Amino acid sequence: MWGTRGSAPTISRCRPDGSHYNSACSAALITPQWIITAAHCFTTSTAIRSAGRSRTTRPPRSAVPTAQTPTGT
Repeated sequence: MWGTRGSAPTISRCRPDGSHYNSACSAALITPQWIITAAHCFTTSTAIRSAGRSRTTRPPRSAVPTAQTPTGT
């Protein structure tokens, strides 16, 4: 069920180039398929990795393709 503690991550770190870039931006999970972040976090098309991992275990991550905003940025 959506919203159950531990059922899905709620925040993701933005990595504009998909690498280990230390970005100050984050993204909030607002539905199981959609995230929201600030437009200035990205200058080109990219993906956001989201994973509900702890410091002791490292389950597989998932990449979410980005979509353009209504303003085209």
